[in-house]
Amino acid sequence: MTTNSRSDAAPELATVNLAAELVEKVVVDGDLSKLSPAERLSYYRAVCDSVGLNPLTTPFAYIHLNGKLRLYALKGATDQLRNVHGISIELEPPIFQDDLVIVTAVAKDRNGRVDSDTGAVPIAGLKGEAKANAILKAITKAKRRVTLSMVGLGMLDETEVETIPGAQVVPGGELPAAREVPRLSPAKAKSLQEKLEAAGIDDAVAFANDVLMREVGALTDLTTAEALRVFEALPGDEDVVDVESKPAADDGQFPPEPPEGVAADLPKGSGTRLLTAAEAGRLHKKLAAVGLSREEHHAFASAVLGAEVTSFTLLSREQAVEVNAMADRLARGEVEWKGGELVLPPEEDAA
Repeated sequence: MTTNSRSDAAPELATVNLAAELVEKVVVDGDLSKLSPAERLSYYRAVCDSVGLNPLTTPFAYIHLNGKLRLYALKGATDQLRNVHGISIELEPPIFQDDLVIVTAVAKDRNGRVDSDTGAVPIAGLKGEAKANAILKAITKAKRRVTLSMVGLGMLDETEVETIPGAQVVPGGELPAAREVPRLSPAKAKSLQEKLEAAGIDDAVAFANDVLMREVGALTDLTTAEALRVFEALPGDEDVVDVESKPAADDGQFPPEPPEGVAADLPKGSGTRLLTAAEAGRLHKKLAAVGLSREEHHAFASAVLGAEVTSFTLLSREQAVEVNAMADRLARGEVEWKGGELVLPPEEDAA
C-alpha cells in the first residue's frame, strides 16, 4: 500500500488556466490575504476546477492560521470529491491507545490507486454517547483526510480546523481591519531626535533603522515600544565618537576598541561580536563623510563583503573593519563607487 504524505502547500495549479502572477503570489507566499477580492475569487474557482468541484456549492472556506489566510475543505468538498473521482473507502477497526481513538481509512479510486490516512480524537473521560460521538468524529476525520490526499489537496478539513488553537474562520476571506497602532506624535518624535543628537547621533532615522532592523521613513513612523527600543540603544558618553572630528586611523581599526570591561561578558574564543547600534551609527557617519548617501550605505557594504547587508547591526566587528578600510580607500581615490558598483584597480579586479 502506498501512502502519500500531506502538506500545507498550495494545491497543484499546473492544469489551471490562471494568471502567472496570481499563481506566483499564492505558491510563493502561501497567503491569500495578499490577493484582492477578485483575485481570491479567481483562485477559489481555479482550485475547484482543478479537482472537478462546483464552486457554487461552496466546497471551501477561509481560515486565518499562523498569520496567513488559506482555504480549508468543508464536508461538501470531500463528498463531491469521492463521487467525482470514484473513490471508495474501507475502514480498519478503531484502535484505542493513550486516551485516543485512532481510525485508519483506506481509499481506492477507479484507476486502482490506493492511499490511506488516519483520524485521531481524544476520549479521556468520555462515556456512552459522548464516547460514541468521538469515535464517529475520528472516522469522519480519517475519511476526509484520505479523500483530500487522494486528489492532491494539501489542505485542512473542517474537522481539523476546530481543534487548532488560534485558528480563525474568516467568512468571505475578508480579514477584520487591523487595529491601528499609535505612532509617535511630532512633539515626541522631536524630543527623541534631540536626545539622539545630544548623544552624538546625527542621523536619527538611520540609527532607528539599525536598532529596529527595518526601514523607517521618519521618527513619527515609530510606535511607542519601538521608540523606547531606540532610546535604550543610545550609547553612553564613553561611546560617543564624532567621526568628522576623530577620523578613523590608517590602521583601519573600526569601531574603536571599547573601554576596558565593556566586552568582558562576551564568549571567550567565539571570534564574533556584532556591532552595537551605536557602532553601526558611527559606521553610517563614516560612509556619509566619504560622500555616500544614506541609501547607498548598505549597497556599499554589500559590495565590499560580497554578501547582502540589510543592517549594520548584523555585521561582525571584522566585517565593519573591512567596510571602514574600503571607505578610507574610497576617500583616498584608490577605488571608485559608480552607479552602485565598487570599481577596484585593474590589477585587483583581475585577481
